[in-house]
Amino acid sequence: MEASEARIVSLNRSLGGIPKSPVPFARVTRDGMEGDAQRNLKYHGGPGRAPTLYAVELIDALAAGGHAFSPGAAGENVTIAGLDWNPVVPGVRLRAR
Repeated sequence: MEASEARIVSLNRSLGGIPKSPVPFARVTRDGMEGDAQRNLKYHGGPGRAPTLYAVELIDALAAGGHAFSPGAAGENVTIAGLDWNPVVPGVRLRAR
């Protein structure tokens, strides 16, 4: 995917649970996004688990429909705009800069 196809709108983290709050920058390691915690480590976080992504276009549509929804509300670590989600399937790797 071309870098110009998408952009990061928000980086989000929490000490556990949702919503996650926006942060100005974040470091991602093999253990996940630093400063982001999960309450149920059986299914969330740790090595082998990718940061979660969510489309700002879906957030905007929900908010336009009267729902109190904003970046981080779905528990995503990265809110993205303009991404073509069709090729994003299990195993695909994305690079953020």
